Amino acid sequence: MKSRLEKLENPEKYKEKFRNDFENDDKYIDYLVEQRMNRMFKEKDEETRKQRAIEVQRRERANKISERINKCFATDEEKQDYLTTVQQAFDQGLEELIDKERYVSEYIQNSDNGPRLLYELATNAELVKNVFSQADPMSRIMELKLYEREMAKNKEHKKTAPVMNPNMVIGKPGISTSKTSDIFSNDADLKSFIRKR
Repeated sequence: MKSRLEKLENPEKYKEKFRNDFENDDKYIDYLVEQRMNRMFKEKDEETRKQRAIEVQRRERANKISERINKCFATDEEKQDYLTTVQQAFDQGLEELIDKERYVSEYIQNSDNGPRLLYELATNAELVKNVFSQADPMSRIMELKLYEREMAKNKEHKKTAPVMNPNMVIGKPGISTSKTSDIFSNDADLKSFIRKR
């Protein structure tokens, strides 16, 4: 923007010059060399800016992927299992299969559960068959979304399912420390409980 404004304010300075505008050939050649060098430096600066922008995008993408992996896999063992399993699947052709399908690849990269989806694709041949046998890209993405919902439901179910300890003392805490039998486990205990009341 500044360069455009400068060109508008000083048109004589930026006007293209020819041989007749100079006293001798040496000054004209110096001018041409200077113009060429300025163009080269300008192109180099633009190229450097583009490379920096690409590098920043790569770093941001790598950070996002790392955050998503940390979110999906809590322990170091799970992360290591994820990395080795996915790399083995990529070596066996999963990477080419995903890269061929641009929309599927973008969906996995942009999804918060992308690492988990990738792990599931690496370990579940049936899922790979279901996703990539779909006729069009949107159907493939819908198949991934359905599986992602199923994973979320299973995760919620695991969180909400109470863990029952078979040796747990039944009753109010602090009243009895002896293990009592579950009265609902057989009819005889249930009948004796009801008779006592």
